[in-house]
Amino acid sequence: MTNYRFFYREHLLSCRPSEQDDGRFQARVAIAAMGGLKTQAQRFLDLDLYDSHDEAVAAAHEAGIAWIDKHVPQPPTPRNEGSESGGR
Repeated sequence: MTNYRFFYREHLLSCRPSEQDDGRFQARVAIAAMGGLKTQAQRFLDLDLYDSHDEAVAAAHEAGIAWIDKHVPQPPTPRNEGSESGGR
């Protein structure tokens, strides 16, 4: 079965549904924090069952993004010096 991989905010999401005995697919995602070419940390999520492989991949992808957004702080946005308009 195909393994779908996506990059999001310096993380690799590997979405690989597993087919169940009843023909449905359990959505699964492995989330790896990447540091250059090395894996620094990994988290595995087993999710709900879906009627199709594509639905399970989409659900795993969305769940992986949501997990990163919730648990991984965003780096601060750099301020551009001189970009503020103020009259002197």
